[in-house]
Amino acid sequence: LITTGRTVSRVRRMGNDTMGQWSYQILSGTNKQEILVIKVYQCCHSSNDNPDSLTAHHQQKIMLSEENRKALPCIQFKRDLISFIQKEKLHNGNIVPILMGDWNDTDTKLSAKTMLYQEFSLVDIFDRNFSDHKKFWTYNRGRRRLDYVLAPPWVADSVERIVYEPFMYRLKGDHRGFYFDISEDKLFWNVMENPYDPEH
Repeated sequence: LITTGRTVSRVRRMGNDTMGQWSYQILSGTNKQEILVIKVYQCCHSSNDNPDSLTAHHQQKIMLSEENRKALPCIQFKRDLISFIQKEKLHNGNIVPILMGDWNDTDTKLSAKTMLYQEFSLVDIFDRNFSDHKKFWTYNRGRRRLDYVLAPPWVADSVERIVYEPFMYRLKGDHRGFYFDISEDKLFWNVMENPYDPEH
């Protein structure tokens, strides 16, 4: 998770969880409002119990067993992420969560997406802006949109553009590149001065 330009001066805190499931930054806005940006990777469910497996699922399963936690990684991911956001909201009731990344699930009743909808009243910013769009996939060997952003409705309504790029367009990976634009004043309710003179 990278912040550049004048937004760097907004960074109040950053970190990651011990399982490698997400990294985050807390950015300052106005009137004690803060933006909690979380970049997630939820490993896909796997039934492969090969002790030599190098998948993220298997690695996280080992790490959980070392902490004497018995849940599958995909289930523990949801518990840990919800707990983390709840703690941040207890610290600052004005904090605004924005979550993005490779979720490896879609809209089932027990998916992370659905549970976060219900717990924090978040929406998928693409669905919010393009509810009638034809279904497409973001993983080149799959048939689902696994990469998306969850945010409060007012954030989704402030988004100016959303782009899912063609496969292999700029990034040589197996997922589509994805970005969205939102103006600084709409997200933070103020505009920061540049920390340097752009003319020099």
